Amino acid sequence: NSADGTVDFSQGIIFTDNVNNNGTWTHAGIVCTGSTTYNGNLVFGTDGSGARDNSASNITERMRINSSGQVLINRTAQHASSSERLSVNGMTSIQFNSTSSASLYIFYEEATSEGTIQPFIFCHDGSGIRAGLGVQRSTGLTVLNGQFGLVLASGASGVGGTERLRITSVGESKFTRGTVGGTES
Repeated sequence: NSADGTVDFSQGIIFTDNVNNNGTWTHAGIVCTGSTTYNGNLVFGTDGSGARDNSASNITERMRINSSGQVLINRTAQHASSSERLSVNGMTSIQFNSTSSASLYIFYEEATSEGTIQPFIFCHDGSGIRAGLGVQRSTGLTVLNGQFGLVLASGASGVGGTERLRITSVGESKFTRGTVGGTES
């Protein structure tokens, strides 16, 4: 047996293949890890070595469900907060084809703070939370906040483009004039 906290797929369930009876090779594994406090984690891994062998040591951890019920993808511990239920290291994509439903719904159902703004999305740059999006429960007002100001841009995908409106952190605003259909606006 492996020591507590050690991820050793040879101590778990190994998934193999045997196409055309040419011998088996490993593809993936699931193993449980423990701790001295008897809490367990369920660890999922895949073999990306490209080698046709039965080595469980080629299996790399890809996802973990820890003893607190957190789902960790491409990481072994939560990133920012012990309150995280899902923590993903890498780009996350949600694809959904519908003309009548959104691909992501965010529900904030804490009802005790009537006049405050409930946060839905925070933007963190590695040094701190710099922007947020939320809703004020009592009014339904949507709030977009930038610690150092806000910029609206257009003309390119992503966050590129030409700046059209800037609101500084003290509330000053600057509009960039342009033309609409050949007429200055």
